[in-house]
Amino acid sequence: MRSFFLLLFAFCVQLLHAQSCEDAYGMYTDKDANLFFVSFNTVTNTQTKLHDFGNLNLHGNIYLAGIVTRQGFLNESLKTYYYFYAEPYYPLRTKLLCIDTETGDVKQTINLGMVYHLDYDLASGKFYGIRVALNGNVFYFSEFICVDPQTQAITSIANISPDTYFGSNTLVIDPVQRKYYIWTFKRTDLSTYFITTIFKGVLLTFDMNSGTQLSEVSNVEHFSQLLYHEKDSTFYGINFDTTGGFWYSRFDTVTQTPQHITLLSENQRPWYTNNMMINSDQNILMYYGSKNDPSDTLFERHYLFSLDLATGALVRTVNVIKGFPYNFGGMRLGNVWHSPVCKDISIPNLFTPNGDAKNDAFEIQNLLTGHATLHVYNAWGDLVYSNSAYANNWTAENNADGIYYYDLTTLSDQKKYQGWVQVLR
Repeated sequence: MRSFFLLLFAFCVQLLHAQSCEDAYGMYTDKDANLFFVSFNTVTNTQTKLHDFGNLNLHGNIYLAGIVTRQGFLNESLKTYYYFYAEPYYPLRTKLLCIDTETGDVKQTINLGMVYHLDYDLASGKFYGIRVALNGNVFYFSEFICVDPQTQAITSIANISPDTYFGSNTLVIDPVQRKYYIWTFKRTDLSTYFITTIFKGVLLTFDMNSGTQLSEVSNVEHFSQLLYHEKDSTFYGINFDTTGGFWYSRFDTVTQTPQHITLLSENQRPWYTNNMMINSDQNILMYYGSKNDPSDTLFERHYLFSLDLATGALVRTVNVIKGFPYNFGGMRLGNVWHSPVCKDISIPNLFTPNGDAKNDAFEIQNLLTGHATLHVYNAWGDLVYSNSAYANNWTAENNADGIYYYDLTTLSDQKKYQGWVQVLR
């Protein structure tokens, strides 16, 4: 008989080395073209410089600003911020910086070659992305790849139909469904790419494990950026319609279309950059942008807008300091990962799966959906349930009433919880 003890440890998922749930990490360019890796408090609008990369103009480091691509990702347990960027060379050359979040030092640099876009799978600690191949003067998708930052291995998962798809506005991972979405264009759109199809294109869906292309949907409105919110397993982002209007929207993974929530006003337009974050604790989405100010001819006045996650209503606007006007200027926080829920998880010791829609599942409060491994055993030590991306969905459907024992491991920090739970119908 397998014995367990109920260990309910306090648990707080937050950005590493952060003083509050509003802190984030990213790249910042000041008005004198100096580039820094910073921690940034999105409420007080204060920042702490952790690393100075030098002057972009004087030292030839302008590629770090990410002319073509710039994305940021955070691994809390490894105390590492990853910065994905493209050098200004032809053909395309991209790299992944691995930065220590406590010291700001660059721990390693991974040369990726002609990789166009990446997204980070926190559960596995690996990146998934698209490698491109040059044909004429167009970079077409060629391979679906996986990058392991620990070993620096780049693995080809599957080939993509050659000379067919090009360009991309955004690319995201669904960590629960293990799917990969990318908004792009087809070769047939090339002649009108900069004229009529810039606001609509093709949405591709891939299986993350096999790289198999699952679907292709045409004439889809493009998102300038999209973030997955673990708290409600929903994608939120900003997309633009054929008139050039910017919408705060959800992405419906069933219909594979944006669900418009609210049209952003002229005075809260986002930059065309990966400068969007979700603060789950406050249920707000934050992004950097500008107001419709004709006097701001150098694009120097930048604002941090906060929207209510559910309604899109403007919660607050913070005037950030002036930024260097190159490449739109402003804060270079990139897609700094969201500020997750800063609350203890609460593990129940009883649930009643009797079909009355009340307490029917083993639901762990404040657990990031899909970011924990759960194993459940009966009194004789037999494994009765296992899920590597638990989403609060064990209902003991094929199990009798009684006491069961669980092993729970949170993937972001590898914390382990063991205890018992009673099934009572």
